Amino acid sequence: MTISLSANSQQKEDSNASTTKFTDFTARAGQIMSFEDFNETSFTSLYATLSAKKRIVKSGNEQKVFIILELPTKYSSRTAAIAEEDFQDLFNAISTLQNDAKVDANTSSGYMEKFYVTEDHFKIGYYVSKSQVKWYIDLDTRLSESTFFIKEIDYFVLRMKTLSNTN
Repeated sequence: MTISLSANSQQKEDSNASTTKFTDFTARAGQIMSFEDFNETSFTSLYATLSAKKRIVKSGNEQKVFIILELPTKYSSRTAAIAEEDFQDLFNAISTLQNDAKVDANTSSGYMEKFYVTEDHFKIGYYVSKSQVKWYIDLDTRLSESTFFIKEIDYFVLRMKTLSNTN
């Protein structure tokens, strides 16, 4: 009996691990939902184009704001939804990473990587190889084909702050 309860408990934890703030908010049954998208922009890299927009989601009498990032893949696309309550922590982490990258560019190691991951599995970071800093985002750390390499981190941050109206 203990094994059965343990297995059910583990299954419940695993199912919670796969949800995000966006899916939790938009999966409410018995509510009228509306999505409004604003300020769509895009970023290009050598390999792909990433679209970004601000989305206001209304569920009944509640409203939440997200930044939606979408990266096309060969057969579909990968999407991240960053919740408004995570904007400030994310921008603070990026600022710290930007400062660290200036120092880390001089590392004597062959490879170095630093990153920040949100509760919803969105990851931003950089790696240093041969004194070159390369920035990237991973829209969902649980999935393949969800990495986008950022050409210019300052421009990326500026556009993301503009989308979120957080300066």
